Amino acid sequence: MKKIACFISLTLLVFTAASSFKVEAATGYINGPDTIQKEQYSVLTLSDILNLYTSNVGGVSIQRDGYTGNGSILGTYEIDLYSNSGSNIVEKTIKVEVIKSIGYSVRAVTNRRDIHINKSVKLLPFEIAYVHLKVGLIDLNSTSQMSILSDTYTENSSSPGTYLFEYRIMDATGLDMVVSSTITVYESDRIESPIILVPKEPTFLDNLMKVLNWVLMALGLVVIGFIVFKTWKKVMK
Repeated sequence: MKKIACFISLTLLVFTAASSFKVEAATGYINGPDTIQKEQYSVLTLSDILNLYTSNVGGVSIQRDGYTGNGSILGTYEIDLYSNSGSNIVEKTIKVEVIKSIGYSVRAVTNRRDIHINKSVKLLPFEIAYVHLKVGLIDLNSTSQMSILSDTYTENSSSPGTYLFEYRIMDATGLDMVVSSTITVYESDRIESPIILVPKEPTFLDNLMKVLNWVLMALGLVVIGFIVFKTWKKVMK
């Protein structure tokens, strides 16, 4: 019975080690919003969009672009992003929604709540709520009441940075909703410094590094399997 228990434990060790290799190979990510909303006739370039994203494995590039050429046409368009470190390729699909109007010279709204704006424009609290109305986050009517819960934006509206603005909205219908958003203030009309990243196919070196990564993983599993085999032989004696 002890031999069987030992064998089961060693087998589980192999599967655990294999799982850890898979987790290590899948730790890459692209950080940024899933959706971007822009006003129909405002300018939001691919450079602006790319500057909303970062990755822990390298620069973020565009693999497929369904947005360019449609930026002034109402609708929703997809962009496939990817980041490639050679041994780890990460992908993310985002949506850009072109809507009729947002107002107040807002550059973009991400994830339907976070606002991006030039430092020369100062939004009043009720204007922030109206932006959220325009992008479909909240509904307002003649009975709506708004109370501010947290505001680091108002006194810093002319200083580039990201600030928290949180408020509570209530009305006669029974609505009671807390909205927590960030307002990112930029130095100019651009979203940070434009960076044009040209999509590229993996190079020979990229493919070689990927193969080497898998070889190392396989060797690691072989070593662990050998240890399990030798231990099992000792147990069986």
